[in-house]
Amino acid sequence: MKLTLLIVILITAMAGMASADSFEFRYQKTVDIEDKPELNIYNSIGDIKIQGAPTDVVTIEAVKTIRAGDREEAERLSEYVEIKSKKNGRRLTIETTLHEVEGQSRSFWQKLFGSGKDMFGSVDYIITVPFGCKAFIESRSGDIVVDEIAEAVTIIGGSGDISLETIDGAVTIESISGKISLSEIKGDIIIACGGTDIEMTSVTGLIDIRSASGKTSGIYIDGPVKIAKTSGQVIMNNLNGDLRVKSTSGNVEIHQLNGAIDIQTNSGNVKVETELSSERGYHVETTVGEIIFRVPETSSGTVRLETLSGSINTELPLTIRTFSKNKLIGDFGSGGPKITLTTESGDITLEQY
Repeated sequence: MKLTLLIVILITAMAGMASADSFEFRYQKTVDIEDKPELNIYNSIGDIKIQGAPTDVVTIEAVKTIRAGDREEAERLSEYVEIKSKKNGRRLTIETTLHEVEGQSRSFWQKLFGSGKDMFGSVDYIITVPFGCKAFIESRSGDIVVDEIAEAVTIIGGSGDISLETIDGAVTIESISGKISLSEIKGDIIIACGGTDIEMTSVTGLIDIRSASGKTSGIYIDGPVKIAKTSGQVIMNNLNGDLRVKSTSGNVEIHQLNGAIDIQTNSGNVKVETELSSERGYHVETTVGEIIFRVPETSSGTVRLETLSGSINTELPLTIRTFSKNKLIGDFGSGGPKITLTTESGDITLEQY
């Protein structure tokens, strides 16, 4: 009986979706801007794209999408979607205001998929700005794209994907959900997010990520990386900089060209390939998981390997100082950094490449 009722509700919802219409209303405005401009944009629902260009004006293009039973109703509702732009010195503020609509009829589809009295539509923006324009973006729902900005970018997002490419400035992101993609970034990156996948490509600068869950990956990273997360995989390739990872659960896989390593995870396998170029040392600790640590054939260092329940395997020609079933302390080469690998439950493997 419950399954039949659910099917009826879904069929009714789909019928409402089929009968409902969306109407678009376009908005365009050009604003003269001073040198070293700052753009602030606030949008409740809708996509935002900010594009840098060789220009000395800001061009605002927006599309209001209104859900309504007919064109006449959509035109009435569009009047309640207000796009405000205000210039104050070098700062330009753009804001979408969705006013509540009292006494308006609403279809079952709108009631089912809406989110409150004022959720009757959305506004999508495409904004062209000078290259050297700072950008602050706040959006509750919708994708955000920023491209070719030679200044700082700050984003406060809700649900929706975030994509930044060719940014020559610091990046700060707060997000609840949605994928985050960063490419060709020259500046420090600070990210605080919920259940989010993060992808980084060709990034130069300090990276500080705090994440609840999701996969965090990077390739061609030049700068120190600090990651703190509850769960999710961490993958870093061609990393040139110190790495610090603290995770409750999730596998960690690192290919490092230069820098120190400090990895702590309660549950997860750890695989590291590093040049051993830092004197600050290499520390990998997991409670439940396997550790594979790979170093160059001609490298040198001191190792301390410990596992309570697992085996210790090494390809390196070690000078052993202490050895037991669960612990190995030794040296290879001449001098070099200190390497500490510990796990309570899991094997430890030390390899050459």
